[in-house]
Amino acid sequence: MGENQPYDLVIIGAGPAGSTLARLLGRDCPDLRLLLLEKRALTTDDRQKCCGGLLAPDAAKILKRMKLTPPASLFQSRQPLKVRALDLKSGRSCSYPRPYGNLDRLALERWLVSLLPPQVEFRPGCACLGFGRRGEGWEIKVSNNETLRCRLLVSAEGAGSRLRRYLESQSGGQARRRDRALYLAVQDSFPEEWRSSEHTAFFHPGLTDFYGWVVPKQGETLLGLAMPLAASRRGGKTPGQVMAEARALLARQGYHFAAEPARRACLLLRPCADDLYLGAGGIDGLGGGALCIGEAAGWISPSSAEGFSYAFASARALAGAIRQEYQKGLKADNILAGYRRGTRLLRLNIAWKGLKARVMYSPFLRALIMASGVGAE
Repeated sequence: MGENQPYDLVIIGAGPAGSTLARLLGRDCPDLRLLLLEKRALTTDDRQKCCGGLLAPDAAKILKRMKLTPPASLFQSRQPLKVRALDLKSGRSCSYPRPYGNLDRLALERWLVSLLPPQVEFRPGCACLGFGRRGEGWEIKVSNNETLRCRLLVSAEGAGSRLRRYLESQSGGQARRRDRALYLAVQDSFPEEWRSSEHTAFFHPGLTDFYGWVVPKQGETLLGLAMPLAASRRGGKTPGQVMAEARALLARQGYHFAAEPARRACLLLRPCADDLYLGAGGIDGLGGGALCIGEAAGWISPSSAEGFSYAFASARALAGAIRQEYQKGLKADNILAGYRRGTRLLRLNIAWKGLKARVMYSPFLRALIMASGVGAE
């Protein structure tokens, strides 16, 4: 689509949230001029996002409600159905039944993109380099030196969303995303398979106030840790040193990783109610429709960092709000208001998970729960 033919909607990011929104709108609003941008090529050689690749029961339920059945090829040959909670400081552990689907994250993203209706324009390997307001819409510069225009702009970029940072900086108010909500997730991939019937979630206050994970995959093992970003930027231990300390502590519990790993890192948002940011419209003084879904908006569990279910749910809510305005001129304020209404229960869910996190990540309370064996096998 050329310079003089603006899109109705541009979505930045073809992860689970962005591709779901594009699929739903392409299906229900066939005349909507829609573009989905993705900076990665999404080929089999692409580096996967720093992610354990576990499909939680809540995410599986939403896929079922959307009448989507992930093909068996997305899943790993090893499907542990339990999680071992391991307190590295005390050495106490408990195993809990958890029917997570152990899948290939990149394969999931490629499958979701393959479901896009033909009228949705998809540009892989096309990065968004910048954007700004133009009249009643948006102007976007992309990596092939092209300038695009659209009426509505949606960020599905994850915790590092540049659109959200831009909107917050333009609003003149206090930024909603505070350093306390941002974490650095570091994940090492070892070319050896940890032969266990369980995933592991481990805790140690000297490493992080959140948690780490060991996930067995087909032909590899993932070791990850989420640490507060503010702490990782201060003096003292580097993220690499923290990971080395985690490996040493795990070795005392029988987890041994002999080979040198391949390392990935990404930002992770651990939200509370104040860290949710759905977007901006004319009511916010920005004069145009700019919205955020998935982790870019803060939709991710503050207790477990599970994001797939929130990605699908927030995309469905925004798709419903846009669908309501599809024949009425796509008024940005109405879409934003509808999106807010459609995510009320999701907001309550985030609040509940925040309360749950206070219990889970209190060393004293966690020790009592693990000692009692509540919920364990």
